[in-house]
Amino acid sequence: MINFSINENIDIVALYAAFTATVALFWNIWNKINDRPRIIIKVRPGYKIVGNPLFEEIHQGKVYMIVDVTNRGTQSTTIKNLGMHIYKSRINAFFKIKPRLFAIPLTQLDPTRTKELPQTIKPGEHWTGHVLQNNLEKEIPKNGISRVYIVHSFSDKPVEKTFKL
Repeated sequence: MINFSINENIDIVALYAAFTATVALFWNIWNKINDRPRIIIKVRPGYKIVGNPLFEEIHQGKVYMIVDVTNRGTQSTTIKNLGMHIYKSRINAFFKIKPRLFAIPLTQLDPTRTKELPQTIKPGEHWTGHVLQNNLEKEIPKNGISRVYIVHSFSDKPVEKTFKL
C-alpha cells in the first residue's frame, strides 16, 4: 500500500509536475530530432513545350522531365547537384548493386524562372529543374529501375525518387 504524506494535495501536484516535465522532455527531444530539412522530390516525365511560339521553335521535338524539389522541414538547405541512378533490375535496385550513374545538366527553358544549382531552398520553398529526356529512354533497360537523386548540404546521403518513363 502506498503511504501518502500528511497533505495529499502536495503529492498530486508533485505527480502532475513530474508527468508534465516528462512530456516536455520528450517533446523537446522530438523537436530536436525533427529540426532538419525534409526534402520531397516529384518527377514528372514526358512534357513538351507548347503555347509560346518562340519556345516551340527552339524546343521542337524535345521531351522534358520536370523535377520538383520542396523543402517541408524547418531548416534551410542547399541543393548541390542533381543526378540519376539506373539499375538493371529490381534486385539490383533493392540492394543498390552497381548502378549506372548520371549527372544531369539542367536545361534553361526560361532563364527568368529556372535557377541554376547550387540553389538554397528555405523551409516551404520550391525549386524546379527541367531535364532533357530524349536521350534517357535508350539508357534505361526495359525492366530497369531509374531514380533521380539530389545531393543537399544538410546530409551526405542523397534523396532519391523512383520514376518510370
